Amino acid sequence: MRHRRDHTPSLFRAISSDRICRNILEWEVFHAAQTVMLYAPMRSEADIWPVAKRAMKAGKTVLLPVVRGQDILAVSIDKGTLYRVSDFGVREPMGEEFCPIHIELILAPGLAFDRFGNRLGYGGGYYDRFFPRTPALRCGIAFGAQVVRNVPCEGNDAKLHYVAVEEGIFQV
Repeated sequence: MRHRRDHTPSLFRAISSDRICRNILEWEVFHAAQTVMLYAPMRSEADIWPVAKRAMKAGKTVLLPVVRGQDILAVSIDKGTLYRVSDFGVREPMGEEFCPIHIELILAPGLAFDRFGNRLGYGGGYYDRFFPRTPALRCGIAFGAQVVRNVPCEGNDAKLHYVAVEEGIFQV
């Protein structure tokens, strides 16, 4: 799946990312949430950075994940945030941990998703360990080609509530 996404033309990924962003920005769940955690895109992931910018402009608390050991911490960002590049090559904010029980919506990346709420990540289990620590609604972010019939899952895999693609956002 990663190979297919990585080899999708960059123009197509940019247009598709824009459509995904528009769907999120028009979504009532996004409008209602005051605290949103998303991700800094890496490699060929859908670029939802415009959502972060609009959320900050709207006065929402915007968070990014930071990997520490085997866990993800949520760290608040704003226009003046300083960043570092992680060992995974991801832009991470430098700051204090935000209490995850106050997060209302998480927009999470992945390699593959299905209509049952299953998400295939990159194999580290970071989001699967983080999701149970927060009552937030969880939405996977994907290009349509990443939605498959069935994603293999195990007992410790945390399910999503929604998946956002170019065509819209569907509840699972």
